[in-house]
Amino acid sequence: MFKVTTKHVITDEEGLVKAYFLNEIPFTYDSMDEDSVTDELIAQACNNPTLSVSLIHQKSAYLLEEGLHPLLSGIDLDPSSILPDTK
Repeated sequence: MFKVTTKHVITDEEGLVKAYFLNEIPFTYDSMDEDSVTDELIAQACNNPTLSVSLIHQKSAYLLEEGLHPLLSGIDLDPSSILPDTK
């Protein structure tokens, strides 16, 4: 069973984002607007490795090729998984 988690990370192009990981593999992110950025979120992001947007896209493509992309493939997810809002 796979689990989707989130972390706030700093990216090379977007700055602070909410990144989504499938078993620790990044596959997408939500940009953060300035009003939602807090000192606490910045501190959390500083404790996580910086990611490049191209790496996130590369890992997403890999998961898609393997039929494991949590948004586009029918895989079994842990009930505690946190998925991005797709609306």
